[in-house]
Amino acid sequence: MPRLPAAAFTLAGALALAAASGRAAEAQPLPHSESPQAARPLFERGLAEMDARRYTPAVLLFEESYRLNPVPVVLYNLALAHRALGHHHAAIEHFERYLTQSGGDLPEGRAAAVANAVAQLRAELALVRLEVAPAAFTVNVDGRDARPADGALTLDPGAHTLLVGAPGHVAERRELRLAPSERYVFQTTLRREPTPHPPAQADARPLTSRWWFWALVRARARCDHAAPARAARRPAPARPQVPVDA
Repeated sequence: MPRLPAAAFTLAGALALAAASGRAAEAQPLPHSESPQAARPLFERGLAEMDARRYTPAVLLFEESYRLNPVPVVLYNLALAHRALGHHHAAIEHFERYLTQSGGDLPEGRAAAVANAVAQLRAELALVRLEVAPAAFTVNVDGRDARPADGALTLDPGAHTLLVGAPGHVAERRELRLAPSERYVFQTTLRREPTPHPPAQADARPLTSRWWFWALVRARARCDHAAPARAARRPAPARPQVPVDA
């Protein structure tokens, strides 16, 4: 993939281009109230971070520079920083915004180089096809809700956490590490959530309405009735024999 130079198109050049071309100036968003001079040091610091391969702080600096002075060159360098971080979707978005905002006012060969970079980034996107039952499922990617297109997701290469769920079912979580251009099938049947058992209700009926209460009463009555008969059949104790002196 051809390397696009980060500092090939400076902020000063972009400002001069916008001033010289009324058509390019009209295509840009309305200027912010802050002075464009406040954006230049942020942009140059972003270039320095790019040269040092510290791409995350470069993204933050370029974003703030663009907020203060939204010129196309910042989008171009934002795309480069996101591409270096492996953020394919973000890089594609910023490259395309750069082409749209720049119109036809680009150095020779720049538009073709950017178009080739976008095509290469799209080719490296990973495809995750979702084959999930039940069909009314939802999917969350890296903590954000996602909407599959035709039952599939296009994701940046790298590590992702997918969480698939459906009402009344136990959600399934998978940790994926996708290679560039990988095709992965997420196939599963979600388990139904267990049906909770209702708590046991206390029996408020009186004791005299229970069958076992009267069974105990009858058993006790039989015991009480049989007790005198058993006592009558019991032999009398033998009298002690007293020896009689002769």
